[in-house]
Order: sequence, then structure tokens, then C-alpha cells
Amino acid sequence: MKKLTALLKPLEKLITEHGSAAIQTKHIALLKEQLTLAEKKIESFETENQNLKRIIKRQETEITDLRLKIDNCQKINKQIKQKISQKLPPKPRRSGWIWGH
Repeated sequence: MKKLTALLKPLEKLITEHGSAAIQTKHIALLKEQLTLAEKKIESFETENQNLKRIIKRQETEITDLRLKIDNCQKINKQIKQKISQKLPPKPRRSGWIWGH
């Protein structure tokens, strides 16, 4: 029985080592597959990021243009108010009197 155990020990060791190597090969293949998927996701995210940066740039430009238009409208509004106030008769001054009595 001891001889049989002694003969089986190296065979058992060989099977264990081969099994470990096979498992390790499978793990490496799985890791490579996951790495490939991760690289594709990163590429997709980088593309999306560039698109979003372009959108932000366009919107910033639009905001700047709108602010300039608002400033121009406010200037025009002020000028119109000044012209209207110049054409209106002066407002009567109120004294301590109650109107209509």
C-alpha cells in the first residue's frame, strides 16, 4: 500500500500542476477578454466625451451671443425710455393736497 501511495504521489502532483496551469490559462484568457471589453468602453467614453465637449463649446458660444443681444436690447430699451420721457409733459408735483377734494 505504501508503494502504491508513493507511486501515486508524483502522478497526483502532476495532475494538480496541470490543473492549475489549465485554470491559470483560462483565467488569463478571461482577463484578456475583459481587458478588450474595457478598452472598447474607454474608447466609447472618450468619443462621447469629445462630443459632449463640442456641445458645451457651442452652448457657451450661444450663451455669449445671447448675453450680447440682451445687452443691446437693454441699451435700446433705455434709449426708448429716454425718448418717451422727453416727449411726455412733466409729472405734476404732489403737495399735501388730496386730489379731487
